[in-house]
This record gives sequence, structure tokens and C-alpha cells, in this order.
Amino acid sequence: MDCSGLLPMVLSLILIQSAKSNVLVAFVGETLSLRCKVTTSYVQFVWVKEQTTMASGPPDEVISERTRVTLSKPLAGIRELTINDVRTYDTGYYLCIVTLNNGTRLTYSSIVQVKSQPSIGILY
Repeated sequence: MDCSGLLPMVLSLILIQSAKSNVLVAFVGETLSLRCKVTTSYVQFVWVKEQTTMASGPPDEVISERTRVTLSKPLAGIRELTINDVRTYDTGYYLCIVTLNNGTRLTYSSIVQVKSQPSIGILY
């Protein structure tokens, strides 16, 4: 699927919406889930991390080209992007773009910060 036409819009939306974004913190090795609401009739959704399409699809189909990344429908009207074995390079801006039947685009954004696992020292 060619999503190149969405990239300029995605970049501007990231700048506009970053103040309203959810900030999520995950630790290296954990599983991270991001949710997108799609309760209205829609024709397509796209999950984007900065300039990279992570997953996309029409209402009943999912296309994901990454092995650590899966997309599920945990509840009616929800699309959940799950990243297994989170790594530091998963840090960034994530955006879900939902295109409604009338052409209107809804966006949901999250800022993900991935940190190293805290070390626990044993004092003797």
C-alpha cells in the first residue's frame, strides 16, 4: 500500500498534536500497546511511527510487515498496535490516522519513550 501521500500530512499533524499526545513510557524488553478508536464508519486506518508505516488496512483487514509488531481488535471499535520486545529505537511519535467514509481524517497520537530497565543493586 502506498501511503507516501500521507507523510507530509503526518509530519504536520505530529507537530500540531504533539502538545495533546499521550506520553507512554516503556522499558526495554517489555510489550507496549497503543490503541486507536475507529467507532465511526471508516474506510482505512494507518499506524505511522514518524515517517514509517507500521500497520494499515481497511476495516476488516490488517497489513503489518514487522515481526515484533502486531495489530489486533481487542474490542469493537478499537485497533491495538502491539510492539513486543520493545527496544530503545521504538522511542518516537506514533500516529493512527483513520479515514472516514466521508473522507474526513481522525488522528490519535502518542509519544513513546523507551528506557533501559532500572538496575537493582544488592548491598551487603
